[in-house]
Amino acid sequence: MKESLEYQENLEEIFRDFSNITIIIKDNYNFSYLNRLTTNLLGFNESEILEMSFIELLTPDSLENCIDNIRLLRETGFCQPFIVNLLKKNSEIVSLELSGIKLDNGRFFFMGKNLSLERLRKEKLEYLEEFNKNILNSIGEGIVVLNPQGNIIK
Repeated sequence: MKESLEYQENLEEIFRDFSNITIIIKDNYNFSYLNRLTTNLLGFNESEILEMSFIELLTPDSLENCIDNIRLLRETGFCQPFIVNLLKKNSEIVSLELSGIKLDNGRFFFMGKNLSLERLRKEKLEYLEEFNKNILNSIGEGIVVLNPQGNIIK
């Protein structure tokens, strides 16, 4: 048992300042560990989040997918990357791509990346493209100067 505890402490220390999302949950879906990046991203302090369940933060559209992947973890010991949406403390939604392995002590270790910045960039680009298209369609005659990204300059 002492060896298992030391392994947990070492694992948590290794990933404390890691630049990717790192989450460990217990078999009952309660959080066991989140690295600093993940805690800051979700907006909860460490004591708050460790009292919560991972399931509590999932959006309804992510619930079934996440439970299926945890079931796969229980059966095979690992799961391929999957996408979940979590609610942050301020009620905003953050999209994460996670992959996981089952640890010896029955907990599940997830590592991944934040997809929200990429999603926001894509939404902004789509908005600008639609905006530019509407402007171009409303011009009867004239010259439009675009930059290499397709945004209107003049």
